[in-house]
Amino acid sequence: MSEHPFNLHNHLMKKSVGSPHEVEPNPTVVEVFQRPVFLGGGVITRFSDGGVEFKSQKFSEYFEPGTQADKVWQRRHSDIDSYYCQDCQQECSAEPHDFGIGPYEYWGARGTDRNVQVVSNCCEAGLEDFFGNSKEVDVRDLDTRDE
Repeated sequence: MSEHPFNLHNHLMKKSVGSPHEVEPNPTVVEVFQRPVFLGGGVITRFSDGGVEFKSQKFSEYFEPGTQADKVWQRRHSDIDSYYCQDCQQECSAEPHDFGIGPYEYWGARGTDRNVQVVSNCCEAGLEDFFGNSKEVDVRDLDTRDE
């Protein structure tokens, strides 16, 4: 007997070890959101078990019920290239901030400690991408030109 090809139903039937959520045997579609092209396009589908599926021309991914699925559904009206603050969960912009101690002297040697990190402009916290993954941004990638 041959293996069945991958499909969403078979994927949903699997339960991850230690998952606090029970997976419904036959989840139904609760709501479908068609994203406009200016937000990156794609379709986001929410299922009765709390899971969320994101499909676009570039990729398709299913998020099991939980925090990450909730974030994707809440951010469905936002641009896919946006940044989100890890503290307040609001859409924000990325800004460089120097967390270094500044000028110092150690046994007669003088120097300046710099520790520049890219953080959210609202809470100076880390950044997340559209899907709730931690986002590392290099200072050189920011547009720092004066307007």
